[in-house]
Amino acid sequence: MIFLCEICCLKKEMERVRGQVGFQNAFTVDYDIHRNQDGRVSRAGGLCLLWRDGVEVSLCSYSKNHIDVSVGGLGEDSWRFTGVYSFSKVEDRHLTWELIRRLGRHNIKPRLLGGDLNEILRSSEKEGGPLRCHRQMAAFKDCINASGLIDLNFAGPIFTWKGKRSSRRIDQSSTRSFSSHARVEKFVPGVSSNSFEALYF
Repeated sequence: MIFLCEICCLKKEMERVRGQVGFQNAFTVDYDIHRNQDGRVSRAGGLCLLWRDGVEVSLCSYSKNHIDVSVGGLGEDSWRFTGVYSFSKVEDRHLTWELIRRLGRHNIKPRLLGGDLNEILRSSEKEGGPLRCHRQMAAFKDCINASGLIDLNFAGPIFTWKGKRSSRRIDQSSTRSFSSHARVEKFVPGVSSNSFEALYF
């Protein structure tokens, strides 16, 4: 399975990509269209979950910011995956933490959650630009702790987002994954690309 976020693609476009990369199944949440003040139109967001035949996936819920599925049917080895693309505006970030808490509230299955959380857990995960507000990081930590999630290691570059703010270069680690299950070896996540975020397992 592969979870992609900020793909800026429509379902029909991702269907072509799905076939090209060798996956038989896909669920896509289309991107948003924004009109800038100067009249230009831009794409933003978009999510996609790809999986191969032989993997039983059942959709539980989705929005512009998440895809939540059950994997493995009704057996004892079934588990829950939630792919998240966090709200980009700081003032809306609390909606992401509320979403994560709500989706895990009545879940009793092993859980894997990952994607672009647009936030860091510690100052060392960001270089350049202004210092990250402690309250922002604390709110993220509170959400993860309250949800009983464990931060997983990943393969790939430390910084998964690079950009500029007020002409200052910023490198940040905002793409990550978490597990609620003590047997974390069940999940082997990874991260690649700075143009979009991918979680594979």
